[in-house]
Amino acid sequence: MSPPSTPNLKRRIARNLRRLRRERELTGLELARASGIAASYIVKIERHGANLTIDVLERLAAALGVSVSALESPPPQAPSPAPAVARRECQPLGASPASAPLGGVPRA
Repeated sequence: MSPPSTPNLKRRIARNLRRLRRERELTGLELARASGIAASYIVKIERHGANLTIDVLERLAAALGVSVSALESPPPQAPSPAPAVARRECQPLGASPASAPLGGVPRA
């Protein structure tokens, strides 16, 4: 298995940084103050235009209260929603959908 390409890694770090910052309800300026990194540099990172050093990743991770690997790992997958079950309004519970016509009035 080959290592991820740099552009993909930058995008993943950018998305994770933005997601983690927003989850903590931090502005870019608040994260900048907490990490000691310039706000303009954080903006560049989130737009995946900055070259990152390990030091910067460690400082951002510490300010967000996560590990460095949380910044570079793939984002968590949202669970798939359960399929919705539709029931006709006039259809009694337990009745077969074929027992009610399309107009919604049960057959006599």
